[in-house]
Order: sequence, then structure tokens, then C-alpha cells
Amino acid sequence: MPSAGANRAGLERAWGRAARVGRPGGAGVASCVGVWNRPAARALLANFGGGDACGPSTGLIGAIQTRGPRWHTTGGARVGSTLAALRRAHPRARRAPGVAGLWLLAPRRVPCLGDCGGARTTLASEVQATVRAGRVTGFTIAIGAAGE
Repeated sequence: MPSAGANRAGLERAWGRAARVGRPGGAGVASCVGVWNRPAARALLANFGGGDACGPSTGLIGAIQTRGPRWHTTGGARVGSTLAALRRAHPRARRAPGVAGLWLLAPRRVPCLGDCGGARTTLASEVQATVRAGRVTGFTIAIGAAGE
């Protein structure tokens, strides 16, 4: 169950007003993106109950993507860390199946809900790292406050 502040208003209390809030590519009212320059982060907001995903109280956090150097994991990996340092900080980390450059930091088996090549389960993780040219370029944290 997400916390009471797991919405755009909660993020703005913590980080200040978003630099930009809008619907990606003309998407419907169920999805929205909020961008903060400081800290370097963007929130993927959603509302599957009919509310406006861009609304302060109705824009519920699906995931947060980070890019700035201040971001780090509890294991000590940072944006800018090498892949080797990421793997030392998170020895259970695994490459995401079928997604280049994506590492699952706390992988676990979950039921497959799509095309998994006939497999019944796949790997998932609430915390992911994006790695390009051997360095961490950002983290994604799945929140799931909109019910996803």
C-alpha cells in the first residue's frame, strides 16, 4: 500500500515545484510526467481510477527516474559508478531480460504478464540501474501508487 504522499503534491513538498508537468506524446488523462531539474528526476504519474494523472493530489507515482550525481543506492552505487562498482554494491544484480543496459538490483521472480517466450515467470525489481558505456547513468524506482 503506497504512503499518503505518493502523489505529485508529495513530491513537490519534498523537491519543490516541478519544472514541467505534462502528458507524454498526447497521452490520455491516465498518464503524465513530472520533471524536476533539482534534484535531477522525473516522475511517471498515473491514475487508473478516472482522476487526472497530472493533478497534484490525483497524479499518483508509478515510478521515479533519476539522473543526477546526488542519487545513490543504499548499497553505495551512484550515478557515475562503473558497472563493476554497481555489481560489488549489489552482488545479486542481474541484467534485465531483453532490455539492453538495464540492471535489476534486487531481482525476484514474478509471473509473466506478456510475451516471455513461453516462460511462466520473469525477473523484476523495484530498483533498476541504467548502464551505458560501462557507467551508471540513472536509477528507476518503481512505486506503483496508481495500482500498477
